[in-house]
This record gives sequence, C-alpha cells and structure tokens, in this order.
Amino acid sequence: MIAFREKLFSEIKDRLNGVRTIGILSCGFCPALQKKGGTIGIERWKGLLEKDFAVKWTMTGPALCDERLYRIHLDEMGNKLDEVDIVLVMACDAGFHFALGLLGYECVACLESLYFGILRSDGTVERIGSMEKEGAT
Repeated sequence: MIAFREKLFSEIKDRLNGVRTIGILSCGFCPALQKKGGTIGIERWKGLLEKDFAVKWTMTGPALCDERLYRIHLDEMGNKLDEVDIVLVMACDAGFHFALGLLGYECVACLESLYFGILRSDGTVERIGSMEKEGAT
C-alpha cells in the first residue's frame, strides 16, 4: 500500500492556467482505499474544480499500475480523451507516470507518494519502507 499526501487545491489550480476542460482519472486501489481517490476522491476534486472548469468525464478503475487492466478501461472510453485539455490523475508516482505515457495527454498529479506500508483496519497506513532507493543521491 502506498501512503499519499493530497496536494492542495491551490497547487493544482496553479497548473491549470488556460485550461477549460478537465478529465479526472483515479486508481481504484491505494488512493481509493485511503479515500484520497476512487469515487470519494473524484467527487471531492470534481466539486472543487467545477467552480472554474468543465469536468467532462471521470474514471475509476483497477490499480493504475496494472497496464493490462487499464488498457481495457481506456479502450472503453473511446474518444472521451479528446474532450479535455488536461487529465488530473489520482495515483501513486508509478501509476501517474504510466497514465502519462499511456494517455499521451498532459496530466497533473493530485497526489504525492510518501512511503509504502501496511493498510491497517482503522484505515491508516503503517510505514514499513521509504519511496527512496538506498544509496540514491
């Protein structure tokens, strides 16, 4: 399980200069289980964004880091990607970079990966490791 920091709305809004239409894509695993993505996260961000932007579509699927599953969901979307100027992505760093490459559209990350751990029954993530590689500079 990846633990996240949800970016501030002001951080995201600063990246949206000149944008009129937005799509929201969420991983259905780590962020959804922590209520920072999935249906709950999408509805929260959609509510914030609709004051200034047209949210054309939203999508939650399986783990965004699983290419096999997400390709199926994206195929089902058809031309919906063409309806937006930018895609907001709720996923870990790996899922975000996968979406960026797969979509071929400009994307903005709504979450920042902090560390990996065990999801406890109270909904918290107990840290067991760092996102940094040992010996990395």
